[in-house]
Amino acid sequence: MVDPRTITEPAKRAVMFVIRRETEAVRSEAIRLITSGKKTGRIYVRGGRVHQASAPGEAPAYDTGVLTSSIRTQYDEDELTGQVEVDPENGMMLEYGTQSI
Repeated sequence: MVDPRTITEPAKRAVMFVIRRETEAVRSEAIRLITSGKKTGRIYVRGGRVHQASAPGEAPAYDTGVLTSSIRTQYDEDELTGQVEVDPENGMMLEYGTQSI
């Protein structure tokens, strides 16, 4: 692994350009998968609206926009990294489900 501190500034800028472009592409694809495509999960009514959930293995079904608006990117130019993050509360519920008591 290359130590980012040994890379020249012009090379760092070029690497960060690619990291930003590709990180944003991942974010865009996550949003696209949520907002488009047919879902095959159960259909239910909530708040007077009919909603079709996603089935296991599918991207979450678009509902209120809270999840997609919480998907964001973060960069560390010193470490030459980029990451896509989602609001932990929403992401955890959609990934692992909720429990009704």
